[in-house]
Amino acid sequence: MKRFRFSLLGLLLTISAVAIFFGYAQWSRLHIRQEYEALKTEGVHFSEFDDSWWVTHPRVSVVVFTVDKPGVLVHNGKSYTVEEARTCYLNWEARVQSMGVGRLGLGLIQQGGRESLIVIDDLDEYAK
Repeated sequence: MKRFRFSLLGLLLTISAVAIFFGYAQWSRLHIRQEYEALKTEGVHFSEFDDSWWVTHPRVSVVVFTVDKPGVLVHNGKSYTVEEARTCYLNWEARVQSMGVGRLGLGLIQQGGRESLIVIDDLDEYAK
């Protein structure tokens, strides 16, 4: 019966590969967590974030604007024109996608007698 032999080089390569893999997983988790917290402070809403040791990301994200008057949208206490809101939305969407979340949802709350939430694909729909 032949005994299994291993070399010191093989052991070092295996340990290095495992260390690189878990180092990247930790870096990625921290990057996602930091971006998640930064976007939350800017008013982007996320589904539950699973902050386990493995790399995960929220499944759903949405940003909601309130229609203040025609052509003026309010988000997180700041007023935006439709163009400014579109620029902010595209910036948030790029950051959300860098976290691994598929797409940033967009909603409008129109206040007129009663509030109603309208989910739209693009601010161009509102501008019409």
